[in-house]
Amino acid sequence: MSDRILQRRLTDENTSFKLLLTQAKHEQALEYLADPSLDIKEVAFLIGYEDQNSFYRAFRIWEDDTPSNWRAEHLGANSISENATIY
Repeated sequence: MSDRILQRRLTDENTSFKLLLTQAKHEQALEYLADPSLDIKEVAFLIGYEDQNSFYRAFRIWEDDTPSNWRAEHLGANSISENATIY
């Protein structure tokens, strides 16, 4: 598919390549942050940020929170639900 056809199709869908790329980075960041074995610096690099500060700024826009806080809240919630016993 040519660049122009792709651009036309994205315009027809009321989106852009940049928006789709940003959404993909956001989703991937959430998946990586859910893995406690990955350092936040690694997450930033894996989704395409060369420095951690740029990743932090983008993440605050996406989630209105820092990656560290998001991870602490979500990993804490997951560990509680995983350890809960169903009666």
